[in-house]
Amino acid sequence: PGAYGGCVEGIRTAGGYEQVVGFNYNWLLSIDHNGTRFAAFLDQLMSEGVTHIDIEAHSEGVPVALSAASKTSVSINHMILLGGPIMGTPVCNLSQDLITLIVNTAFPIEPISGVGIPTMSKIVDSTAIHDLQTASPELASIRAAFVNRSQQDTQLIVISGTTTFGWELVGSR
Repeated sequence: PGAYGGCVEGIRTAGGYEQVVGFNYNWLLSIDHNGTRFAAFLDQLMSEGVTHIDIEAHSEGVPVALSAASKTSVSINHMILLGGPIMGTPVCNLSQDLITLIVNTAFPIEPISGVGIPTMSKIVDSTAIHDLQTASPELASIRAAFVNRSQQDTQLIVISGTTTFGWELVGSR
């Protein structure tokens, strides 16, 4: 099953897709950089004859996918966006010492292709941390660009957590 376990096959079967393709990115780089790379990847798929694209994204992949969607000429049929910090995440507003403590205790860090296991200083100093702050101009720009993109066939309903137990409807198309 590879790095994604049975997930890819489950998506392919449930969605009736001929093929499911993943896109990996270096999460230490900026949302804009990764979104631009993802948009180029989508454009390449289109140039090779792919006519229908659905996108599923999770966590930081959500703003990356929205960034890509606002930059590509590909017609995206559906976007499934799960648990993405499109309004920013408060932990990125914390001091570097507290972020380091949280990152060290919250989850194991997986190696990044071409980078290896990132050091805490690389994580804390990464552009991604700044992009994911709650007042991030990058996230505001991505939200605005996607909402303004004229694509009548794509329906997007974004729900973003505002507190541990509260949800806010951010926007829909």
